[in-house]
Amino acid sequence: MKYDFEMDLDEQSSVGKIAAQIKPGSKVLEFGPGNGRLTKHLIGAKNCQVSIVELDKELFDFVSEFSQDGFYGDIESFEWANYYAGQTFDYILFADVLEHLVNPAETLKKVREFLNEDGEILITFPNLVHNSVLIHLFNNELPWASYGLLDETHNSFYTHEGFKKVFEKAGLSINIEDYLYLAVGDTELNSTYEELPEAVRYEFKMRPFGEVYQYFFSLKKHTENSHISQPQNSNYVRMVEVIQKTANKEVSQKYPFNNYTGENQTLTFPIAGDVESVIFKFADQPSFIEFSGELAGNKIAFIQSNAVIKTQNDCYLFDGEVTPQFTLFDVAGQELTIHCHYRFIGELTQTMKELLEAVKPLAQIEQRLMAQITSLKKENEQVRLTNEKLDNELQMTTDRYCKLITEEEFAIKPRNRKLRSKETAKKIQAKAISLCVDSKHWDPETKILTINGWGISNAQRQPLSYKLSVNQAPFFQALQFERPEVNEAEQLPAGTKAGFELQIRCEREKSFLIEAVAENGESWFIEI
Repeated sequence: MKYDFEMDLDEQSSVGKIAAQIKPGSKVLEFGPGNGRLTKHLIGAKNCQVSIVELDKELFDFVSEFSQDGFYGDIESFEWANYYAGQTFDYILFADVLEHLVNPAETLKKVREFLNEDGEILITFPNLVHNSVLIHLFNNELPWASYGLLDETHNSFYTHEGFKKVFEKAGLSINIEDYLYLAVGDTELNSTYEELPEAVRYEFKMRPFGEVYQYFFSLKKHTENSHISQPQNSNYVRMVEVIQKTANKEVSQKYPFNNYTGENQTLTFPIAGDVESVIFKFADQPSFIEFSGELAGNKIAFIQSNAVIKTQNDCYLFDGEVTPQFTLFDVAGQELTIHCHYRFIGELTQTMKELLEAVKPLAQIEQRLMAQITSLKKENEQVRLTNEKLDNELQMTTDRYCKLITEEEFAIKPRNRKLRSKETAKKIQAKAISLCVDSKHWDPETKILTINGWGISNAQRQPLSYKLSVNQAPFFQALQFERPEVNEAEQLPAGTKAGFELQIRCEREKSFLIEAVAENGESWFIEI
């Protein structure tokens, strides 16, 4: 029998997509049922009522044996419309049928009259601009065949934009648009990318519809929430290997990213504290890769790579002689974000190869100079930071002891003369403020020293605030809260937040010089 083949109900097949869309118990009109395998499945497995329209007499007679109703005749004569007059259907099917018609738009317009208000027209249609076909066309070939993309019985051809116009003309809206895929070399056509000039292979491979073998459409009279799939392409997906190196081991993991949709082009992951370097490896091919990294939102200034050339906009050119590789240093214990995108991957043209050979020696010199400049910049930055730290420590120490000298009794006493008694800084401080430390606790896990107590200025009867210089500890936090028992004992207004909790990060429990500040700005240094 003509078209006598097994039906593939997998949803990645044309009839499989149609069958999956149809609800059990539906009323169906099927145009061009062929050998009736889909018809039989809908009747038996989904309890559907299926009517058919078929031009081939042998096929019509065969399918009519199990279909509920049928019309023998040409689809485009519209005689079937008289036969089914007054009926409407939940689903109307065109499984690889419309491409055989002369005027699919008129057929769809007519079919619309037989569709329920919420019904669907389900269509599968071959993609004439599949890369397998375009490769032949590029080489001035058009190998028509008895089946497949270039079936010699096909009369109508549409592209993605062409379908929109056809459906609009028929008064139909796209409910679902999806695709079936086959790569070049997997179709019935004998074509390969090697049949194209090197200069155009990459552009062919990256075409959004280049591997779409068939379209699948669900059409409705009216729809508000269309589902339009993004066409995929096996050439979009690339792998990047991430290697975290410590002094003793390497931990490797591979990540796929989509060069067209952007999926995983930005990756973020924590870096362990003992990691010495992180290496990113890409595909072993000539390529032009855009690559950058961030730490805490700040762009990484230095990235080591084996690229032949690096541009100002973070693009790296690799000639294919080595595995494209990027290495990042000084990222331990931080959250690292990287951005990667292939601007080009594939064979280099002869012109590009010759240009690279001329540029390579100059690029190598530039790389050596840039490495030296980067090293000097890092050394200079370290010297600057060290100098800044020393300056701060010196200033803090100077300020502290100048304050002590002015407040303590350091005057030279004349011989054989007794000086009049004078109040010391501690006595002055005791009169000026009331301060009590209740407890001190250092947590060895968090490295946080917690100090609890209370303090007020005696003159203003107001809580003190507390400061700690950054040179004593990298982290300091002062929390203030109400201590009702203190307010009662010191006769302070209710709600006065005289209590405090000081949190200081340090490697061990020790004393710190805390600055207590009154509301009027007067301050005292207290060792706690």
